[in-house]
Amino acid sequence: MIGIAELRARRNKMTQAELAKELGTDQANISRWEKNPLSMNSKNLIKIALYFNISIDDLLGVKEKDAS
Repeated sequence: MIGIAELRARRNKMTQAELAKELGTDQANISRWEKNPLSMNSKNLIKIALYFNISIDDLLGVKEKDAS
């Protein structure tokens, strides 16, 4: 799982407020999503995944089952 806070840090230590502005939301939502990624709706999951160029699976920590 790649947390939103980590993604922001990788992006020149972007603040929650800066990310909120980029995504058209407010800082309180970013804070909530960082604490609980499952609180995001599908529209916001897609926005964040596209903005940071990662998969939704990575954002939520979904892993493939072992084939064995």
